[in-house]
Amino acid sequence: MARSESATHPVAVRVLHWSMFLALVAQFALGWALTREDDLFEPLADCCLGGDEDALVVVHVLLGVSILVLAVVRVIVRRVTTLAPWAPGLSGLERRVVHLVELVLYACMFLIPLTGLGLFLLSGEDFDIGRGREFIGPMEVVDDDVWLAAHVTTQVVFLVAFATHMWMVVRHTLLRREHYLSRML
Repeated sequence: MARSESATHPVAVRVLHWSMFLALVAQFALGWALTREDDLFEPLADCCLGGDEDALVVVHVLLGVSILVLAVVRVIVRRVTTLAPWAPGLSGLERRVVHLVELVLYACMFLIPLTGLGLFLLSGEDFDIGRGREFIGPMEVVDDDVWLAAHVTTQVVFLVAFATHMWMVVRHTLLRREHYLSRML
């Protein structure tokens, strides 16, 4: 969709952007904590899950599904909404980079939760889900190691794209003082 003359993005775009950001930060923190042997999230489990840290797997899966739904909504809103014009300080090359990074971020917003769901549902593996219960994946379509590798790889790709996105924001907001960040606030 074409870019409009507005200096900031529409409210729906900004709300979805920051909602996705917060959901992804929470999801990455939770996913990272699930791979650790220490009790980093024990207070959360005590407070909200009756002290059962295994139930964090369920929270992780549900948050992943929420991120997938947010990604669908973002694509729909992106398709029907006219965005602000390109920031005037962006060169042609930077516009191409920003566009490519946006495509990669959107793809990862789908691929990360989908590979996670594949790991959970299609690897045939057992997961402790709290209170002595176990979830057994209904079928093994692909080995869990393949799903996990795909899940982690898409996260690494996402983090590289995110770092590039952040560099562009910092460069144009702080270094070049072009108020780039204010477009999304």
